[in-house]
Amino acid sequence: MDVLIVRSSVPGAAAVVHLHFELREVLKEAVPSHRRTWDAKDKAWRIHEEWIPVLRRALEDAGHRVRLDGVREERIQAPASDWTSAMYRDLGAELGAKAYRALAPVLHPDRGGSLSAMQALNAARALYGKPP
Repeated sequence: MDVLIVRSSVPGAAAVVHLHFELREVLKEAVPSHRRTWDAKDKAWRIHEEWIPVLRRALEDAGHRVRLDGVREERIQAPASDWTSAMYRDLGAELGAKAYRALAPVLHPDRGGSLSAMQALNAARALYGKPP
């Protein structure tokens, strides 16, 4: 099934997600309830922009094609995992940078860590940025 994600032209506004009724469980599992709302008038979900990559990955993993309209592709490409994305969002850029410096030596594959965990940490850092 096709899913359309439309990003608002207003910075910080929620993205609109048009998906088939049967896919609502995928959305509910991927995006926490405080980051999504149902718009009964438009018959579409509204999610915070930072959750677009997570939702897209979940839908594609479930075998569905996602079409993006107005969504910056570079933000979608990062394969950050849920825990790394949540860490950066919760800690912010400055504390996120400190957490990165603490976790990188532990997660680095050359030091016995996991390649996928290190890639997820790097992707979240690229996605949510470094401190100003």
